[in-house]
Amino acid sequence: MNEYAGDQQESVVVLCTDVHNEIIARQQLFIGGRSQCSLYPDQIFRYALKNCAAGVIIVHNHPTGYSEPSDNDLMMCQRLERAGNLIGIQLIDFLIIGHNKYYSWRECAADL
Repeated sequence: MNEYAGDQQESVVVLCTDVHNEIIARQQLFIGGRSQCSLYPDQIFRYALKNCAAGVIIVHNHPTGYSEPSDNDLMMCQRLERAGNLIGIQLIDFLIIGHNKYYSWRECAADL
């Protein structure tokens, strides 16, 4: 959280994991503006495939400081999960970092 909280631009980092959910690769793939950042699933999964990943964790910040997901964030989570299921790479989590809080898509899905 400390690494991304307080950033003035929204950015997206992809963490690739092995079959034991150990992180094997990490890269910032996208940088946006103060209120949005475009994600491209093909680029995310190209990076994951290049690193022989079994799973991916998507981490991005909200420069506003609020960690609640937007409608676009939630739609992207679903899109990435479907795409990952098709090619055999699990979307482990989609994290949003605010100033003092974070949002975990997996944790919130478990609460439902």
